[in-house]
Amino acid sequence: IRVESVVAGVLATGGQPEPGTTDSTLITPQTSPIPTSIPPTPQPTSSDTNPTTSTPSLSRSSEFAETGDEICAVGYVMDNYCLDRGTLLENPALVTLDSPDQHTVHCLLDVPGCRESGYEVLIDPPEGQTTHCRGYLLDEFGNEEAIALMEETAVCASCRQSGSQSTMGFRITVKGTVKDASEHDLAPRIAVKEVLPSSVGCATGTLKLPASAARCAPWAVTEPEPSPTDSTSLPTLGPLVQTRSYIQNVTLSFTRMLFDGEFTIFETVMESYTADYSRGVLVTANCEVMSQTVHMSGDVTLVYRMEWTSDRTNEAASTEELAELGDLFMAHVNSDLNRTLQDLIEGGLDITRVDWVVDPLAPMAVPTPSPTTILPSFVTIDNRLSFEYIVMDPDPGVGDGTRGTFRATITFEGTGWIGVGIPDPNGPGGMVGAHAIIGLPDMDIDQQVLKYNLVAQAPQHIIRQEKQTLMNTSIQQIDGKTVMSFTKYLLEENEHPIASKGTQAFIYAAGNSNTLGYHGFRGRTELPM
Repeated sequence: IRVESVVAGVLATGGQPEPGTTDSTLITPQTSPIPTSIPPTPQPTSSDTNPTTSTPSLSRSSEFAETGDEICAVGYVMDNYCLDRGTLLENPALVTLDSPDQHTVHCLLDVPGCRESGYEVLIDPPEGQTTHCRGYLLDEFGNEEAIALMEETAVCASCRQSGSQSTMGFRITVKGTVKDASEHDLAPRIAVKEVLPSSVGCATGTLKLPASAARCAPWAVTEPEPSPTDSTSLPTLGPLVQTRSYIQNVTLSFTRMLFDGEFTIFETVMESYTADYSRGVLVTANCEVMSQTVHMSGDVTLVYRMEWTSDRTNEAASTEELAELGDLFMAHVNSDLNRTLQDLIEGGLDITRVDWVVDPLAPMAVPTPSPTTILPSFVTIDNRLSFEYIVMDPDPGVGDGTRGTFRATITFEGTGWIGVGIPDPNGPGGMVGAHAIIGLPDMDIDQQVLKYNLVAQAPQHIIRQEKQTLMNTSIQQIDGKTVMSFTKYLLEENEHPIASKGTQAFIYAAGNSNTLGYHGFRGRTELPM
């Protein structure tokens, strides 16, 4: 939609909306009657930071917002960068749509990547659920108005630091006109008219959700899900698009596989010949606790949920080549190329081999100071430093190191910066000439864990690399310990390689403060790969 105005507000302790308003997504058509009964939702608790809302009663037949509709919405404002990455930048253990109340204003405004990506207002989940829905994308005017409101009423580096003094969980009221509601799987853009504090709310009227927020409609939880085998009672969740979910047991025989994350483990995109696709999501498996990384081989029965558009189910689909989804990369899955999507669902999917799952979109488990089983290999060095790590080498035949990664969590028994480096394989093997990953806890979140060239020993000769490619980075200080995590590609252009087999030499160092400088604690070690 084209945004004409935006009104914003900050959630402090779960304030009440003003009388005659609702803190929900509403549209008030001039020709539509206003409901006379609005059932209240439960009061927030210590585990529910959403403000108290009252939602108009709805029927299943309520239409979604269309192009040209005037809408009013109240919800958390979220930057598109954190929406696209799937987890909060300041805390990768938190899923973005599950924890918008934990997103800091500092990240929304002070981190360039977040601020410059633009904003979206989210739709609150229905009663009994915690996952918010994609709502409405703000236009350029709306982004500017939202920034101005946050700077006026919240706490951040660029804020005026007046008003509520809130630091996280920023909510706004936004009014505008839907510009394009044709893409039902994404939040439609609006032409913003106003951005106001969340306390202003929306006039009581007829609830109008974007199609992207179908599962946040009241009927999404008040009506039972259809049986997986009953194809006649599937609900229509929006105009033109029907999303159907089935549970199917699938047996996978594979050589190696990595599970990492507490929620979605991996996604598989099956390309049809018309470029439309179905997306399958692995939701559980008969292995160890899913919050841990599990390295397995052999046969395992998985529960597989598949979604597809109803008018594409009889078209031929291929699982031979899997698409790249953001930070998610998958290798070949061998299957019959002539099977249709309907066949795959009704007859079961016989996948003969899955080689890798690299860098899933699901959140990493939060690293803990003490040794855990998060990563398979664990090495203690000098009783003050420990390495937990895993090497994910490439598909055999692709080329040694191609797309392979080294994932590590390093724990230092002290509070200070941490560095680990790959020495020059053609040099003396010390600090000079090495390529290092250094964690600086006091830096901005997106600047904390980066790659450096160690040209000489003096701090001014520790040069930040121009190309930063680390993934899943974090550094935390807990109970007198410093924990740094990262994922690095084994082979990168103009960088020292990391071996996928045998042993790999590493240098390490840690400071007695968070300022990079002299490091009495340092050394070199060889890790089995």
